[in-house]
Amino acid sequence: MVCNYNFEVSAKKLEILNLILKSYRNNKIVAFQCESGSGKSNLIKEVIKELKIYNKYECIYFNPLIENSSRKISMSLFDTIKKIATSQMSIKYDDYILNTKDFLNLKQFINDEINKKQKQYFIFIDEIDSLENKLIKYLLNLIKYNFNFDNITYILNYDEEVMQSILGKYFGKRGEYVSYIYLNKIIDISFNIKIASKSELVDYIEKEIKNIIEEKKLVLSEKELNKFKNIFKELYKEKIKTLRIANQYLYTIDMIDLRNKKNILNELIKEGVKIFYSKVYRNIDIKDDLIDEHSIRIAIEEFKNEGKVSSIEDRALLIEKTIESLLCERE
Repeated sequence: MVCNYNFEVSAKKLEILNLILKSYRNNKIVAFQCESGSGKSNLIKEVIKELKIYNKYECIYFNPLIENSSRKISMSLFDTIKKIATSQMSIKYDDYILNTKDFLNLKQFINDEINKKQKQYFIFIDEIDSLENKLIKYLLNLIKYNFNFDNITYILNYDEEVMQSILGKYFGKRGEYVSYIYLNKIIDISFNIKIASKSELVDYIEKEIKNIIEEKKLVLSEKELNKFKNIFKELYKEKIKTLRIANQYLYTIDMIDLRNKKNILNELIKEGVKIFYSKVYRNIDIKDDLIDEHSIRIAIEEFKNEGKVSSIEDRALLIEKTIESLLCERE
């Protein structure tokens, strides 16, 4: 049975909730900038659950990644807004062209219908930084200049560096700078959110490892668990940068059969090098069963200092030559 990993996000959830409720009245496009893999999508879904408690707010989750063209994105988003306005509308988006007189009349009609609801609508747009650059620009222009309605606030979440890099390729020369200026024009207000520190992620992994051990009915003493935490922190902490990679490690541990392993602690450490130092693991030239904390530590140290991992034979030869040299010096 796979564990349901759940990083505690209550504080961040309330922080984002407060920021949204404070900013939506004067800002139609709000951006939350989180590092890729930090768990921002899950956090946003938690915020949506929280907002749904209030009757005067309504939340819609929109993922443009399932569409593969500008036309499909605009049609899907238009249908979403149309449903907000009225269920009686049978008009299709294809019947109108953006910025024509007909579309502007339709837009006014939708706006009036939305105002009658006396509710605030939040459309959460996820995975926007996973789109092609031309689709990102199309969608941003769409919500800024065409689908801008009263009582609708768009909430975006993305990695700022990734977004600027992708859009930078679209704009060409001085692309990332131009994309920075462009995003500042599109986004009314933005917030940088750090979901978890490395220490928090290490603590999270330790807690979930305990859960996995208990669920699988394995035997690992408190002393061994503490040793695991100390070794794990020493070897891998600097590599645990996001919730995604932490969960990747936990998922791997959860899936492998540890019941027949002689040294569970060693297996936990060994799986860590596979996830966090995959290049190092591929270059440790001994049988998998013989890889232990000592060989991992030496391999990681060599990789950090020399950019490579020497073979066991080379290392043994070096030790032998070092001993010979020391003996010669004594003579």
